[in-house]
Amino acid sequence: MPKGYVILTEQINDPDGMKAYGRAAGAAMGNVKILAVDTRPELLEGQWHGHQTVVLEFDSVDDARAWYDSDAYRKARELRQAAADTNAVIVAGTVMMGGMLGAGAAAAATVRDHTPAGRVGMVQGLRM
Repeated sequence: MPKGYVILTEQINDPDGMKAYGRAAGAAMGNVKILAVDTRPELLEGQWHGHQTVVLEFDSVDDARAWYDSDAYRKARELRQAAADTNAVIVAGTVMMGGMLGAGAAAAATVRDHTPAGRVGMVQGLRM
């Protein structure tokens, strides 16, 4: 199952309110992994919103949604919404094949793609 990520861009209007949010949100974090809190992201294209960007990682998209909708975070979220204009999204990560599994799949695909149609299933020295 792919990881779930919450990305928030925050235009902070009330720094003291955001401190209160930080305290309240900290109590609601549980198994949340904070990947980034950046006040100066490098903009590569387009326009970026806010003074601060936050990236959170969850075991799944369902876990991210459950956290966002939880009673514990809902109380913190209300503090943030009063202190900042925020854009927030949940995105799904990509499941990547790793190690030998990925190498094996790549090799099998290469052999398959370069095997003449009349020779499928025939490999010298192997019984298939």
